[in-house]
Amino acid sequence: MVVFNLNNNQLSGSIPTEVGLMTRMLVFDLGLNQLSGSIPTEVGLMTRMVQFYLYNNQLSGSIPTELCIMTWLLVFDLDINQFTCSIPVELGLMTDIVYFYLNI
Repeated sequence: MVVFNLNNNQLSGSIPTEVGLMTRMLVFDLGLNQLSGSIPTEVGLMTRMVQFYLYNNQLSGSIPTELCIMTWLLVFDLDINQFTCSIPVELGLMTDIVYFYLNI
């Protein structure tokens, strides 16, 4: 299992678009940091993702519809951020989700 876990490391700044190059990643956890800005659309290229955590940051803007491409996703957690949008309807296409956390 390929895991990217930088949870609770006081990281700040934005999420680089290059994270989309990590296409074999199964678990992506940047929760409990101080990340800001928007989620790059390139994150949708991580199609093998099983667990995706960006909770408890300072992310803002809209939630990219490209996230619905993550067809293996079981856990999706964007809770406790500062999004200024409605929940994209396309996220309803993520039919395998077991845990979906989002508070706008």
